[in-house]
Amino acid sequence: MRAYETYMRLTAAEERACQLVIEEITSIAGTALPNSPLEIIGSHRTGLATPTSDIDVRFFMPEYEERDSSGRASKATTPKAKKARHKGLKVLCNALRESPRFMTATLINARIPIVRVVHRRTGLEVNIQSLKPSLAARTCVAAYLSEYPTLRPLYMILRFALEIRHLTTVFEGGFGSYAIFMMIVNALKHASLLPSTGHDATRYDLAAHLFWVLDFYAGADLRKNGYSLDPPSVFPKVVKRDQSKGPLQTYKGLKSVPKEPYLLCLQDPADPFNDLGRQSPSIKHVQEVFRQTSITLRNRLEDWDNNSSKERDPGQESLLDTLVGAHYGHFKGRRRILAKAATQAEEGGWGVGDRTHVPIPLGIRGGQRREF
Repeated sequence: MRAYETYMRLTAAEERACQLVIEEITSIAGTALPNSPLEIIGSHRTGLATPTSDIDVRFFMPEYEERDSSGRASKATTPKAKKARHKGLKVLCNALRESPRFMTATLINARIPIVRVVHRRTGLEVNIQSLKPSLAARTCVAAYLSEYPTLRPLYMILRFALEIRHLTTVFEGGFGSYAIFMMIVNALKHASLLPSTGHDATRYDLAAHLFWVLDFYAGADLRKNGYSLDPPSVFPKVVKRDQSKGPLQTYKGLKSVPKEPYLLCLQDPADPFNDLGRQSPSIKHVQEVFRQTSITLRNRLEDWDNNSSKERDPGQESLLDTLVGAHYGHFKGRRRILAKAATQAEEGGWGVGDRTHVPIPLGIRGGQRREF
């Protein structure tokens, strides 16, 4: 599993290609909307990106980030601010459509509007949204990575396990990278509440932690319980009631009344009012994947233990095949495209000339610690 996590890390060439895509996006945005900066968020900011990860960008207008004159409320939530941001995203989308460096630029008018565009040379998808500042979320991610030595490889393997099953597309009811990360942390946090997890896990026991996360969600009663990470606790969901019978039960401001009773209710540690599972009806599929994977993995481990090294077939499938598959033709192709693009850029084949609008950098290459 640790070898898999190492394999999924960006190489220096791949990271360079990603950085150049960001610089091109920023150059175009700086020309189209000079007073509206961009900020890199998501996995490319926290150091959890893989070669197939989308590049997530936050678009914002500084004049609407401030508090109002009374100092009590942010201007960002006013109708005027929302209209201005939507107009800005439309201008940016049109500018990207006119650029020969990008293709399929589309403005999706969702609850939170998003511009989705694909970089022509690298094939990387860029998502541009007008979101709240991400400092609190980045701080939580950095803290949890420091707290749990097994968290990074667990995230890499479980996220890709869901990705190859098409369960990570948020607009199709899947779980985004941040939600998957916090789901893993939630399971690890709740393991510490029990006198015994049944897995004899230590702080560095990656295999035991994997089984614990799989079994935690496979057996979770999501119709009855919601979860909080900080502090780790389980709270009961409630049924909708008439207002005459009093207000809805809340937990730190989070209403534990999802629109569908089977949905995961997971309180965001960076925003207590945000339920990370409310938009993901694919949770039933996730639970079944985890349940079947846990059973298959245990059977394979039992077969492995029962056979001596001489009796084992050297060509047998990997123990992790049931989780992440064993066919990486498409993935390797994506990596070759990124590496080729980086080489062409270094030889002067593509790149941007104006880099005065470059956003916050990705960080240090080579797997070193990044700035959050």
